[in-house]
Amino acid sequence: MNRRNSSEGGFTLIEVMVVVVIIGILASVAYPSYQDVVRQTRRADGVSALSDVMARQERSFTDFNIYTTDLSALGFPLDSNSKYVPGGGYYLISASACAGLALNRCVLLTATGQKGQEKDGSSGACSVLTLNSQGVKGPVACWKK
Repeated sequence: MNRRNSSEGGFTLIEVMVVVVIIGILASVAYPSYQDVVRQTRRADGVSALSDVMARQERSFTDFNIYTTDLSALGFPLDSNSKYVPGGGYYLISASACAGLALNRCVLLTATGQKGQEKDGSSGACSVLTLNSQGVKGPVACWKK
């Protein structure tokens, strides 16, 4: 006669379901944190691209005594909307004269987030980064490491 030993190893369906629920809870907490870290990393890329564009603007200003809104004149490839799209395409960078000032006085660079960067920061506060030739950065909290 074959008798089954009740002390055989293995998992019951209840035990497996408890593990699945625990993993689900951990994933639901960890994934949003992971997304925030990824957005912060991409923001650093956007800040770096703004700094690079501003450095070229300053070189151009030294040569011609005026800033430019045409980023292709600085050697940047532009998309169909005449905006520079650096690296992974998470930002669109454009240039304009600062409010109330001529281009021979001040240029404003704006990096607008896309591909998920619209949600960067608390309520999307870091979705648009700015830098002008006078060194003013905005939003300030988004530029801090």
